[in-house]
Amino acid sequence: MRGKWKKALCGILTGLMLATAVPAAVPELISATEVQAAVTVAAPAMSSIKISGKKKIIFSWKQVKGAAGYRVYRKTGNSGWKTVKNIAGSKNITFTDTKVNTGSRYTYTVKAYRKSGKNTIWSGYNKKRLTAIAGLNYLTMNKASLTLAPKKTYTLKINGTSLKPSWKSSNTKVVSVNSAGKITTVKTGTAVITATLGGRKFTCKVTVKNPTLANTRLTQNYTKLKKYISQKGKYTEDGSQFINVKVDKESTLMLGYLKKEDKIDIGLLISMPSDDVQAGLDIIGNCAKSDTISVKSAVASEGVAVLVTSSTKASAYKGQNLTFLYTNGKKAMSELQDSSNTMMRAAMEAANAYLKKNLNLTMKDLGFTAYK
Repeated sequence: MRGKWKKALCGILTGLMLATAVPAAVPELISATEVQAAVTVAAPAMSSIKISGKKKIIFSWKQVKGAAGYRVYRKTGNSGWKTVKNIAGSKNITFTDTKVNTGSRYTYTVKAYRKSGKNTIWSGYNKKRLTAIAGLNYLTMNKASLTLAPKKTYTLKINGTSLKPSWKSSNTKVVSVNSAGKITTVKTGTAVITATLGGRKFTCKVTVKNPTLANTRLTQNYTKLKKYISQKGKYTEDGSQFINVKVDKESTLMLGYLKKEDKIDIGLLISMPSDDVQAGLDIIGNCAKSDTISVKSAVASEGVAVLVTSSTKASAYKGQNLTFLYTNGKKAMSELQDSSNTMMRAAMEAANAYLKKNLNLTMKDLGFTAYK
């Protein structure tokens, strides 16, 4: 029995000695535990974002202590995240993205990283993220103001982007607007239609009023002329129609309806084969919709053609000289000014005579109320 007690006692003493001896006899066990502790990196907090010009987005984040650098991620629309760039150094906390398209929305986030031996330890990312629309300040509404009669529709949109803004009417009893930007006039009055995109607001003031008697007559006159052209004219590839009427040996009057634009085209073509010269002028507009008309004049000789343009208020045109410009915006030379204005007056005179004879209309009936 004594032997058994002695053996058990020795076992207990040995166990106690080992337990108390480990810290002093095997210190490397403690240091090994310390090295194996998890190395972590804090996720960068996103700070600010701004748009610069048409194709530049600049954003920043807060510095992460102990980071060796950062990785910038980007996604466009509903696409997944893609790596944009790795940035070395913990203090480099700003990135400028120049590979963007005006009118597109971009979302950004950042991860930090640090080195641990041969390993790279990555942080998570801040769920706040940052979003911006490139070139937002250069986008425009297709109309800044509109005047319509009751029970008419028109679709507004933001030019330069396929992104869909949110729409709102200041007075739905006058003008309503749906999620696609289609407005519907209800009754007379005014309303401001607001489109909000990327935090920016775009507006269009809509005035709803009953058409005046003069405007009603103008609309009727245009309808009468369009019907006449559709009956007598020949179709072109784009669906427009034209009537050609010989004025004299060198001149041809053209009356056309431009279907896509819903405008009347009054033109004059002058051909002088003996001098190898061709010239033409077009007066384009629909005064039932807008008092402004555009004028295009072209001269061709020896294979070289020159185009100049002008515009004026139809109601203010009395036959006075207009100012014609080259396509680059510079004022045309005096010879082109003179020839274009001469053709303008000739076209008006020829059209006035033809309309009076065949439709009992005049150029005044089409909105040129000051014309004599």
